[in-house]
Amino acid sequence: MPAAPLHVIVVGAGTGGLCLAHGLRRAGLRVTVYERDRTRTAARPGHRTGLDPRGLRALRACLPPELFRTLLAAGAVPPERFVLLDRRLRPVLAVPLPGGGAGPGSAPELSVSAMTLRQLLLTGLEDAVRFGRTATGHRSHPDGSVSARLDDGTEDRGDLLVGADGAPSCLLPPHPAPPAAAGRGSVLIGAKVPLIAESRALLPPALAPGAGLVRAPRGLSVLLHRMELPWDRYGELKPGLPAEDAALLARWPGLPFDNSRDHIDVGLRTPAGRLPADVALRPGDDLVRLALGLDPRLHPDLRRLLELADPATGFAASAPRPAGPAPWPAGPVALLGDAARPAAPGPGGASAALRDARALVDALTRVRDGLASLDDALLDYRSAAERHSAGAAGPGRPFDAEHLLHGARPARIALAGVRGRLRAAVPGPRTNGRAAAGS
Repeated sequence: MPAAPLHVIVVGAGTGGLCLAHGLRRAGLRVTVYERDRTRTAARPGHRTGLDPRGLRALRACLPPELFRTLLAAGAVPPERFVLLDRRLRPVLAVPLPGGGAGPGSAPELSVSAMTLRQLLLTGLEDAVRFGRTATGHRSHPDGSVSARLDDGTEDRGDLLVGADGAPSCLLPPHPAPPAAAGRGSVLIGAKVPLIAESRALLPPALAPGAGLVRAPRGLSVLLHRMELPWDRYGELKPGLPAEDAALLARWPGLPFDNSRDHIDVGLRTPAGRLPADVALRPGDDLVRLALGLDPRLHPDLRRLLELADPATGFAASAPRPAGPAPWPAGPVALLGDAARPAAPGPGGASAALRDARALVDALTRVRDGLASLDDALLDYRSAAERHSAGAAGPGRPFDAEHLLHGARPARIALAGVRGRLRAAVPGPRTNGRAAAGS
């Protein structure tokens, strides 16, 4: 009699956790996902997520083929160029981007709303995801199994427990964070501006379609990224879509849950010392007011864009350099995504989590096939996850717009052939970007 398939318990229905769940199901393994959000549309403002080729390859390997094609169809129109602008919004340099303007599947990076990605990844997993259930810890058993402790006092027992719940993971013991140096580093304040006639007219002409970075006074930089989606403000598919894309989106049952609409992602990066220490805890309307107060010399068009921002979408984030991988728990427990690299949120996080998911599916498939023990498979997976962590935070990563959203210096956004011109156009000290793309 064949052995029962492995039962994997996943804590967290984020990008990596849901990709993992799809891959495990396709491999014939049992999976249950616990998610603290009460519904599939809760607490997701829908900011842009950039998926690089490595993240897309992981999704292709884990998702059902039609769902992956639907993801490509649901992406935003890719920008044709990345433009550097001075404080008066005059173009300094424009870098053409491969595949720009030719449809979401044609560019090296796919721009997708975070809400869209969430709804796509939830499609087909409705019976596996338990909403409104928060994991609080875990315990291992003498027979090698493990249980997730839940906030209602119950437990769920399985063969493997995966923490995909961000940083700090509930599967790690609490420990004090190292003290931060007050006022050091930089902070990004971001918000979404509905793409309406007024906001469209406020964008510099060079950004049609495109993304850009404005070098503003007093150390400010402002990122502008247009997100034009395949559906209109009523959620109806726009005319003129490729026939296959329109058919895929029309069949997709997650579209009615997706509240993403055409918008402009606006992000202001400023030295941390110019903001209150509790900026990350401020509500969205406070954050927009803080952004407007950073410098009265900010270009009037940028100020008006901020005034048009939806306060509910405001957020503040920093991107600290990683201090090393998380201390992994003992027993049949694995960490994935930000839970595995708690000191390095931000650039590359989505694609690194997706690569984690694919690597863990591959490792557990070897267990299923009798080619490895669970212990050996987890050791192999941990090595892969640590490589992904280094790749998400290392120096030298070429341009991608997700990297820009988290505030890289302009010298790091250019393609190799224009790096010298960018450094001449926008002087300033260099900071590290991300590692070179690879498999």
